[in-house]
Amino acid sequence: MTQQPSGTLQAQQLEILNLVAAGKLTVEEAGRLLTALEAESQPPAPPTRPTQRLTEADMPVYGGPTRLLHDLPPLPGDPTSQPAEPFALDDEQAPPPMPEDEPFGLDDEAASDAYEQEEPFSEEPEDQHSRSYRHADLHGADLSGQDLSGADLFGANLQGADLSKANLRGANLARANLRDANLTQANLERTNLQSARLQGARLAGAYMARVNAQASQLQEADLSGANLERANLQAADLRGCLLSEARLQRANLQAANLEGLNLRGMNLSHSSMQATRLARTVLAEAKLDHASMQAANLEGADLRGAALSHANLQAANLSGALLTENHIAHANLQAANLRGANLQGVHLEHVNLQVANLGGADLRGARLVHCNLMAARLRDTLIDNVTTEHTNLRPLGPLSEILDGLDVHVDMDLEGLTDMLRPEPSDD
Repeated sequence: MTQQPSGTLQAQQLEILNLVAAGKLTVEEAGRLLTALEAESQPPAPPTRPTQRLTEADMPVYGGPTRLLHDLPPLPGDPTSQPAEPFALDDEQAPPPMPEDEPFGLDDEAASDAYEQEEPFSEEPEDQHSRSYRHADLHGADLSGQDLSGADLFGANLQGADLSKANLRGANLARANLRDANLTQANLERTNLQSARLQGARLAGAYMARVNAQASQLQEADLSGANLERANLQAADLRGCLLSEARLQRANLQAANLEGLNLRGMNLSHSSMQATRLARTVLAEAKLDHASMQAANLEGADLRGAALSHANLQAANLSGALLTENHIAHANLQAANLRGANLQGVHLEHVNLQVANLGGADLRGARLVHCNLMAARLRDTLIDNVTTEHTNLRPLGPLSEILDGLDVHVDMDLEGLTDMLRPEPSDD
């Protein structure tokens, strides 16, 4: 075999390295080519070690697994060879030193390209609404325990279907018909139930955190034990629902209809209940602290023992409501309608009742501390044994009807008193 000159061998080796760096050769191919060059450059072997010729099996195999080169023994008679290096280059041509287990290295960009070439192909994540059953007729279907997460069931007919323990997380059920469907213990987290029909549906124990049930029809549905934290129930109709032990913290109930429901002891703290219809609703011992209830209709509601601290009831309708013995602190009842409300023995502290209508309300035995009743209406209000502390009382109405028996010192400028205490206009 013809021995390659030392300069030619080194040039070929360097060219192979450049091809690897450019990504045109794999590490395995380069190793095989370098081994072949080394074998061609060696002098004839001693008789005890016959020369081995290359065969087709020794040629480079494309697409095989990547292997690192191992240290080769020093070439006999080659003064440039080193015991731990398969080849040697001039000082100017020599690459920077590499770790012992790597015969050569790639620059960062080439190494990154090589790594990416070895990475398996990864598909894009499946679209969460890729399974489409839009307007499908699944009346009475048995889908219990099925994984329907992310499915598109817009407008589907699921009346009477069994979806108990089904995974509907993130599914689109907007405008779907779920009348009398069984959704017991189903996962409805972040599910879209906007304008869905759920009359008579069974949702006991369902996980409905952050569900979007805006404008949905939930009359007579069973939601006992359901988790509705941060749920969007704006303008939903929940009349006749069973909500015992349901969780509604921070839920959005704006303009929802909850008339006549039994919400005794319910935790509704921090809930949004602006313009919510709560007439005749039982909210005794409910937690309503920090609730936003502006313009809510609580006519005839039972609020005995309810926690209303820091609640915003501005312009709310509380006419005929029961609030006996309640301790309400830092609440806003500005312009609220408390006409005929029962407030016997109530303790109001730092409550804003400015311009509130307390006509005909029962305040007997009430205690008012740091309250503002500026321009409040107190006609026909029962105020026997009322005590006040640092309360601003400049009400509207005949003075004799207001201050008779009221334990409070009124300090006001009498100029223009007739104009300020003008008679209350007729309700007609």
